[in-house]
Amino acid sequence: MSRLFFLLILVGAGLGAVPATSHAAKCSGGVGAEDSFFNAGLTCGEPVPDPGSGQVSAPREGDSRQPTFEYRSPCTDAGAQNAATGAPRCPENTCPPGEEMFQVWQITPPPAGPRGLVCSGDEAPAVAAPPQVTEAMILRAFRRIPLPALRSQSQPDDKTLINFDTIFFTQAESLTRQLTLLGQQVRLEIKPSRFEWVHGDGTTATTTTPGAPYPAKDIVHRYADAHRTVAHRVVVTWSAEYSLNGGALQPVNGTVTTTGPATPLRVAEASPALSGSGH
Repeated sequence: MSRLFFLLILVGAGLGAVPATSHAAKCSGGVGAEDSFFNAGLTCGEPVPDPGSGQVSAPREGDSRQPTFEYRSPCTDAGAQNAATGAPRCPENTCPPGEEMFQVWQITPPPAGPRGLVCSGDEAPAVAAPPQVTEAMILRAFRRIPLPALRSQSQPDDKTLINFDTIFFTQAESLTRQLTLLGQQVRLEIKPSRFEWVHGDGTTATTTTPGAPYPAKDIVHRYADAHRTVAHRVVVTWSAEYSLNGGALQPVNGTVTTTGPATPLRVAEASPALSGSGH
């Protein structure tokens, strides 16, 4: 394996190539110190790191992290060796005579993986940065995730009285979903953030909590008309935060709304009555 090391240099907002000043064949006797690999300060007379042993960074516009790349052997790992010979499988060397072939690998940020083959006499390759996952893509993915339509519950549960504090609540939990967008990992932390209670008598109420059963009375409503059956429900607004490739959580710029099923509730009127045997 030739001991040749490539450097990537960022030009402007993209990854650009710097013309090579010499091929490996020029690194023989009589080379001056001004002859260097890709004008990167490594002269032909200096020791050059093995391909794959060093990492070079090229910052990408809009990304505070520094992408790093390695130049490796194009042959497969030992775990995928040729069964007949035990030697690593290597692609056909299509480089010019006397030149080596290398595989360009992006190491960070994830996803890590191969970015193409180069020859030792080539110019430094322009390695494309991974496609960018945008906030709009994440919002569209969030809106495609099936979310539960929560059921509104009441106490009393099937019949209540007029001018009585009827308690409402629902069972709401936060969710975590893992997605892959453009080959990159996105984690969504989803939670219910707004509850609209539709009482079924033409009135509504909005809260930021899901309520709780008795003895809690966080969310109550008093019906004014008796001798009717209403259908109550809850409309839930879901918010989310996302993490891209294990990074910090950021808010998703948008929400999702689900409407729960209608639940019947009979509204009755209590009449005073005397009981007992005494007068």
